Amino acid sequence: MGEAAADHRQRLCAAMVETAAQHGYSGATVARVVGRAGVSRATFYEHFADRDDCFLAAYRDKAAVGKRRVSLAADRAPAAGRPEAVLDALLGELAADRAAARLLLIEALAAPSPVRDEHEGLITGIDAAVAEFLDQQAPCAAIQIPATALTAGVVDVLARRALGDGGIDLSQLRSDLLRWIAAYRLPGGVGALPQRRWAELGRFAKLVEPRRPEAPALLPRGRSALPEEEAAADRRRRLLDATARLTAEDGYSALTVAEIAAAARVPRAAFYSHFESKQDALMAAQTHGLQGAMAVAAAEYSPPAPWPERARKAMRAFLVYLAEMSDYARLDFVESYAAGPAAVRHRHQNQMVFALFLEDGYRQNPDAARLPRACSEAIAGSILGLVRTLIVEGKTDRMLSLLPAAVYTVLAPFIGPQEAALQVQDRARGAG
Repeated sequence: MGEAAADHRQRLCAAMVETAAQHGYSGATVARVVGRAGVSRATFYEHFADRDDCFLAAYRDKAAVGKRRVSLAADRAPAAGRPEAVLDALLGELAADRAAARLLLIEALAAPSPVRDEHEGLITGIDAAVAEFLDQQAPCAAIQIPATALTAGVVDVLARRALGDGGIDLSQLRSDLLRWIAAYRLPGGVGALPQRRWAELGRFAKLVEPRRPEAPALLPRGRSALPEEEAAADRRRRLLDATARLTAEDGYSALTVAEIAAAARVPRAAFYSHFESKQDALMAAQTHGLQGAMAVAAAEYSPPAPWPERARKAMRAFLVYLAEMSDYARLDFVESYAAGPAAVRHRHQNQMVFALFLEDGYRQNPDAARLPRACSEAIAGSILGLVRTLIVEGKTDRMLSLLPAAVYTVLAPFIGPQEAALQVQDRARGAG
């Protein structure tokens, strides 16, 4: 490749990064990319087959740079200081190139299967490296946490900052995340549980089958017709269920309003009486799923009992709901990214409702009271990261296998990692 051709390719990849950061993956069109790069469409097609080919090249370039810098930071640091060194490298990447951070942390999840698959492979590799580090720690203030929970908690917090439009207080963010990680450190001389132990604790968990509602019948007409208010509520529910099911089956990108209306067995005009677009329907389905999950969790959280027990019961109800409502779970955790930045922001806003169940955690003891409220954000990201792994793998019926790891991740910062581990292990040996 000549020098001019290499320059054109580099400019196109850089333009793709900036365009995706500004408009989201769906808005990163060839026209916008070539306009930003200052080259012709013909030049674009000399280097890339289509928009997705260019996006994949840009993703690979940025992923390689980020991976190399983080690996270098980890290799140079002593073992005890490796988490801090890696976090500093990640924050440095976020500060230096926010557009690239957004491409890697958010827009890659909105792309078609080739990019998503490659990204999932990257995440799997990171989880494996984190797990190896956690297993090799010396028993001197060792960090005890499931690797996926640690990775997902940090990544989710960084993704929120990458998506935001305002400035980032990196010093405060660094302090908050390090204090969250430190909350999982064991006393000196106590070894951390092996990473395989988290899976073993949930090995015999009950399988939960998804609810599969029957295809909706046509609404009654004439003298047997429902009152209009009740009929409208029923149409809306049908449309939400159809949106979730079709999105889970075929992906958001392939979804059409006509298909949603047909699956719900309502006129297309009825769709537009409730929603402005398929994106609007997806965001409404996100909220509907969240409300259902929070309702069942709150019902278990409310009865008087010590906070750790209430938190465990709420977590169990939450996981069962996700397993039973697997279409809604996939819509929110996987397909919402393809619906654009508004849907991603909506998802982030929704998931922070989870923090309500953590407020009593800060009242458990003086050390817990001094934790930054950013711990709630990181813990929420951790739990949702654990859940997302099973959704991506198509194993939602195994949701309850996550209960020990999820409950531990919630409890440990507030009651201490030793006590939290004892509680989840005792529960796993007993009733489960």
